[in-house]
Amino acid sequence: MSETKTTVVELGNPDPSSGRRPGVYRLVVDLTLELSSGLAYGEEESDENLKIIKKDFLSALSGLTNGSIDEISSIMAVGYYSNSGGGVKFRGYEEHTRKVLRAVFRKLKPNGLLRLVVAQDVLGLVMEAVIGAGFEKSAISLRELTVSSGLNETVWTSEFGKRGLRVLEILVRKKQDA
Repeated sequence: MSETKTTVVELGNPDPSSGRRPGVYRLVVDLTLELSSGLAYGEEESDENLKIIKKDFLSALSGLTNGSIDEISSIMAVGYYSNSGGGVKFRGYEEHTRKVLRAVFRKLKPNGLLRLVVAQDVLGLVMEAVIGAGFEKSAISLRELTVSSGLNETVWTSEFGKRGLRVLEILVRKKQDA
């Protein structure tokens, strides 16, 4: 009998704290050169517990079964990119953020966890998109990250912190009956 694994999808900058954990299958969607430097768009590399694909978030999420994912996280990526991979100054990032979070809501299992890390510059957009996707406002918790609580977890969180922007973690569970 095969072991049931927790499925975690990481959109954008991978969470270094998740590493390789027993019983966890990670799908990392990287649309930059940082992690998937040797991959062309649409290519992937994988092993038993980790798959890295170079795709935009919507394309990657569309290949997943609705209600099949235990956790989806994004550190300084959702809210910052358009479907072309361009950052916040590129046309379309607001609507793209809304579309990605609607897809995230569909893909999460009931009681699945969404973890987003964003800076204050996109907090309003991301919170509106989370609620608009179907997550309940009462299920959202928000905390400011400090160095001791995760501000230094990626180069991006550290960089925004150095610029004086507040960096926040948004955690929300999908309701059981959603």
